[in-house]
Amino acid sequence: YWVSSKGGSLSKDEMMLLQGIDPSMFPESLRHRLGVSDCAFGGMLGNCMSVNVLCNLLPRVFLASGWATKAEALQLQHNSGW
Repeated sequence: YWVSSKGGSLSKDEMMLLQGIDPSMFPESLRHRLGVSDCAFGGMLGNCMSVNVLCNLLPRVFLASGWATKAEALQLQHNSGW
């Protein structure tokens, strides 16, 4: 993620925030302990689906598949906070 107004790339924490992920869930110390390099972690963040997109998509998938009623799907979407 290159930000022209910043004149550089986003930090990993900024990338996580952009995707809707709480950075405290994946601190740098944990990533290094698991053997995930900064480059690989940045690639994972670049390839992930935004949380807000999933919060809107999944209730519709559940409804279309018959795994949830219309009321349940609406409740899921309402509870997502997005």
